[in-house]
Amino acid sequence: MQFCRFDLELEKFSVDIRVLQDVEITREVIGWTEDWEKELKRKNCPVVEARFLTKYKNLSFEYDNSRVFTIYDGNCKFRRGRSGGWQLIGICADKDVEDEPFCPFFVVTMICKFQQSEGIKVHKPPPGSPEERQYDPMEDTLAE
Repeated sequence: MQFCRFDLELEKFSVDIRVLQDVEITREVIGWTEDWEKELKRKNCPVVEARFLTKYKNLSFEYDNSRVFTIYDGNCKFRRGRSGGWQLIGICADKDVEDEPFCPFFVVTMICKFQQSEGIKVHKPPPGSPEERQYDPMEDTLAE
């Protein structure tokens, strides 16, 4: 079935057709590491896991030679140890690439750079703001 476009001349009736053409935003995501994430990253608790998944599920990002990874519901695990904490499991669109764990601080940076699915709006941090800091994987912290 082919989609037809036609002009109803709705402008004559004071209808703003630009609003009708815009994609409806069904989900808004904060595109930086929030305070609760910093506080709870190393707390092994199912409620914390649910909060991370609520924020990051069904979001995609590019990594490792332009491969697209997606965080799906249930793809979160807790890693113990010195640099441990919650990690999001990225599932690659390429079937020959293994699933990979990512730090949420890194994922949020990459999500801001990637075009998400229709209906998902990522609010990017204001330029020059403290929220704009990038994740430093060598330090496992946010770079100053």
